[in-house]
Amino acid sequence: MFETSSDLLRLVAAVCLVWLTIFVSWFLWPMGRMLRDLTKTINLLKDLLERLSQVTHLLQDRLEHIGSGIKVLAELATSLASHFIKENKDQNQDKN
Repeated sequence: MFETSSDLLRLVAAVCLVWLTIFVSWFLWPMGRMLRDLTKTINLLKDLLERLSQVTHLLQDRLEHIGSGIKVLAELATSLASHFIKENKDQNQDKN
């Protein structure tokens, strides 16, 4: 079957190469699956963060509108308070 020792060496090298190929394939398959799952997870996180960003921008816009309304109400309350204080002072001066 084997005429020389180099034939046996080539057979052993071929078997070792087959086993090495099987081992590398067996090792890389789960790594590929982990990377695929990691990519899916990262994409889900990106989508979640994008939605969160949209919500925060929406809330910021709403709060800006509310803030401008509150500013108008505060100015109105200030003018009303100053009017009532002035009126109260005038009434107190008339009594004295």
